[in-house]
Order: sequence, then structure tokens, then C-alpha cells
Amino acid sequence: MPPNTMHKDLLMSSVVLPPPPPPPPRTTTTTTTTHTAGIILFPGSSSASRQSGLTQAGTMRLSPTPPFITRPSRSIRQIIIFVLLMVSLTLFLLMKSVSNSDDGLVNDGGNNNLNENDDARPDAAGRDESTAGGVVGPIWRPLQQRILAWTGVAVPPPDRLPQRWYLQSNVTRIVSTEVLGKLNGLWPEDSPGSDRIEEQLLHKPVAASSNRPEMNKTRVIYVPEGLAGWGVSDGRDVFRRDNCPVDDCELTGNKDTAMTADAILSKHRFGDLKREFHPSSQIWILYLLESPFHTPSFSHAKGSINWTATYRKTVNWLAPYEKFVLHDPQVRENTEAPLDVAALKTGTGKVAWFVSNCGAANQRMNYAKELQKYIPVDIFGSCGDKKCGRNEQPNCRDMLRRDYKFYLAFEKFWVNALQSDILPIVMGAPIDDYTALAPLKSFIHVDQYGSPKELAEYLNILDQNATLYNEYFRWRGTGEFINTHFFCRLCSMLHSKRESPSHYEDVDGWWRGDKVCRKK
Repeated sequence: MPPNTMHKDLLMSSVVLPPPPPPPPRTTTTTTTTHTAGIILFPGSSSASRQSGLTQAGTMRLSPTPPFITRPSRSIRQIIIFVLLMVSLTLFLLMKSVSNSDDGLVNDGGNNNLNENDDARPDAAGRDESTAGGVVGPIWRPLQQRILAWTGVAVPPPDRLPQRWYLQSNVTRIVSTEVLGKLNGLWPEDSPGSDRIEEQLLHKPVAASSNRPEMNKTRVIYVPEGLAGWGVSDGRDVFRRDNCPVDDCELTGNKDTAMTADAILSKHRFGDLKREFHPSSQIWILYLLESPFHTPSFSHAKGSINWTATYRKTVNWLAPYEKFVLHDPQVRENTEAPLDVAALKTGTGKVAWFVSNCGAANQRMNYAKELQKYIPVDIFGSCGDKKCGRNEQPNCRDMLRRDYKFYLAFEKFWVNALQSDILPIVMGAPIDDYTALAPLKSFIHVDQYGSPKELAEYLNILDQNATLYNEYFRWRGTGEFINTHFFCRLCSMLHSKRESPSHYEDVDGWWRGDKVCRKK
């Protein structure tokens, strides 16, 4: 062995090597003030970044930018993305299950006054039990509740529009959790006691499946008496004019379409049409705004009428002139001081009434004459000595707003009263019917008082007490009056109907009943 090599080996053998450095301590959840407990490593970090947290002596030092300041934000983003993906996947699967159903549409509802022995219907309500209530029922509602619990976001079902398109106030158009929670079904048996107007305005049928393309065709509506009395023209104009969400419908007065039309719509009569000669899938719709006393007999239409549109809640379409809609269903009146409407009254008038039919069957003229004995009532029109012509409507409303505190709203409840800063006095329909459509505490019903004298005594109290009078206007600012868009609702529901519609066995008996006034 060479001398140099021997010297080197001896030198190495005399050196005692230090033991290897101990492994770095485990990272714990305890945070110390010296920050030497360890460094948190995240998936995807480089080896250099992992080593940068250790000194040459194996001790711990802080990174210039501690990971715990920036990293959790990425985790939160990952959680949010995961939740959104799961919600999207769930909605996709839901839509898939709906589109693969028999017809891919929300099914038709019947009427709770329908023929109990109609074999064409799947059940007594005219609906398939497995999907009763439409998509909103057994499939959607549990999922909707879970999404609301997870995210706090109201998610409309697939057959509901996300915006209340019929409102004028843009800031209140979103279908909020409160609005969604108040919505009911589309048909009378789905939500007894509800007018279902908003439900039908927000309804947009789920697209039909590809194997049923005929469900997407334009719906033709034939009107036997012609369209002049409806104030609309042939074609699709009314549906486009009103910006209907579902506008694939067409109106016609052409009698050549009577056999092929999807629906026949009539105000009072169906002429010489015979149901037995028409397709069973054709929908016959009776539209009535007059009371039973002022409508003809429908005894000839037994077993013919499928749907009805009147002022009653039990029909397929409630058809009021207007409806008051709350911006927030949970806020029905202002908690702040109401508008001082009493201060706007600069005239000396008390009660006003615009009337042209002096011999109405409900004896309203006699009631007004009796009321006049105890409080001044000014009668405008052919039945009184005051004049304000039809061509002066804006001026007439300004006059009412300025000079009178009360209005006998036996006819024009909406325009002449509620929208003219005047307290309406109503009669005729039950109180509940007015309550369903009008703002809270916005009218006085004659049935609340035993006689015209008692009513007059209360009106005199309100006339002298501005605070009490203004309480009837606390609803102002909580909502707005909407057009109920009958034709929009009709078109939407025609696209949702089933092939075997239910019918009224005796529509005349249903319309008049045992307690309804009728002509002798």
C-alpha cells in the first residue's frame, strides 16, 4: 500500500462521525408563537418549496408567505365548485327523468266538479296518480327542499319561470324563496281556495321529448262568435303583444277550423256545435264574467265543457280584470306611517258612485238610496244627477281622488277605487273573494254591517278621523296591480294538457247551483 493511502485510511478511521440529524417534528394542529411546529405541505407544491421551510441544521423557519394565509381560499373554491357541480348534475338528472316520462309535459288537471264516472281519465281529478301535481309534486319538491337547505337559494322547478315577468317593478321580478314557498298547483284540486293566477303565469311546460314532436305544435283556438267582442285579432298577435312566455298559439274565428282546432273558446254559447262530432282530445272552454242571473242556460252543453274561466276560484282559470300581487308575500302592509291620503282630499264630497244600469238584480240602487239618507252619496251617470263622461276618464279619476273619500265599487272596483286613492265599498261577491284579489284591509264590504244606516255611521266616523281612514291605505307600496293575462295562461296550459281531458257532466247545474239567483 502506498504511504499516502495508508495515511488517509488511518486518518479516516480516527474520525468519529456525528449521528444523523433527527427527523423533523410532526406537524400538529397546535400553533405556537415561535412558529417552529412545522410546515404545512399541500399537494402539488414543489420539492424546493418543501425544503425551503427547513434550515441546514434541520430546524424550522417560516416561509416568507405562510401557506395558511393563501391556501385555504383554494380549498373553499374547490368546495364551491364541487357543490355547484353536484347541483348541476342533480338538475340534469332531474330534467332527464322528466323528459323520459310518457309525454314529457306537466300533465293536465281536471276540476273538482267533474264527472266522477269519466272512464277516459286516469283518476277522478283527470291526472295520472304517479305524477299528480305535475313535476312540482313527487319528483321536484324533495329535491327543491334539499337545494334550499344546502345553499339557501330558491331554485324554481323545471316548469316554473325564474322571473315574475308580469310585474312592472324590475327589482321584484326574481322568484324569491318567499314567493316560491307560496306558490301552489295549477289546477283547482291541487290548491283548493287559491286563485292560481301567479302559478299559471309562471308556468312554462317542460319541453316535450324527441319521440313526441307533435306536443310542440302550434295550438289553434277557435272562437265561434268571432274575435271582435274579445278585442283581439286573428293569429298570434295577442300572445306576442303580451310577451307571453308560451306564445305558440293562434286565435281564429274561421269556422272551417272547428273540427281541427285544439280548443274551442266561447263566452256564452257554442252555437250549433255538437260535441259528439268533434275529437275527444279537443278542449271546450266556457268563459263567463257575468253572474248566473245574466247568463243563458247551458243545459244543451251537458258532457261538452272541459274547462271553465269565470270569477270563481273553483274553475280552471280565475278571470278577474286585475289582481293585486305582493312583492314579498310575507309583507302585506307597511309598518311605517301610512300615506296620508286624507290630507289629499280638498273637496267636500263624501261618497261617489258611477253607475249606468239602474235596475240591477242585486238591488244595489235601493241600497244606495237608503245609504243617502244618512250620508251624502253623489251618483254619476244616467242613474243620477252628476255627470262625468266616458271621454273624461282621467279627469273623473282625478276628481274622485281630490273630492271624495269613499266610492261605491259595485262594478269598477279596481280602476275607479283602489287606483284612485279612494276607499271602496263593495257588495255582491263574498268577502273572501275580494280578500283573495285585493290588498289587505283595502275595502269595506256591505255585509260587514247590518244595514245601510250602520254602514253610514261607520263612514262618518272615518270621515272625521284621518288616522283611522289612512289605515285603509297601509297596503300602498307592498305590491302592484297586474294584468292577469288570460290568453297567456290559456296558451301555456294548452301546451300542458293530456290527450283525455275531463269534462263537466252538467255545467249548467254546476254554474247555477241551488243557492244562486236565476231568472224565472
